[in-house]
Amino acid sequence: LGEALALGASHGLDRQAMLDVVSASAVASPLLGYKAASVAARDYAPAFPARLMAKDFDLILAAARRTGTPLPLAAQLGEACRAMEARGDGEADFFKIVELAGAAAGPDATGAGER
Repeated sequence: LGEALALGASHGLDRQAMLDVVSASAVASPLLGYKAASVAARDYAPAFPARLMAKDFDLILAAARRTGTPLPLAAQLGEACRAMEARGDGEADFFKIVELAGAAAGPDATGAGER
């Protein structure tokens, strides 16, 4: 979702319109339905802090290592949660992870100025 929002913003698309399209598409999920309004408003008041999500990924990955089960996507998400902590966003809601893609892509991809 974060990468889709960053790509759309870099092309001047409206954040709310992008969220409406994604929410009505095949990749929509109950979680997105629950979080879409906060993502549109960039309101990441914590329902579940990123630091706790990072801890949970650490536990999941430790369990996977015990059985030799590779979880590359879980490892990437765990690192993204750690990146949020490093940015000072450890207490923000974990869903602020969508902002990392925009931040990584540069100012034209953040959508902060909405064209």
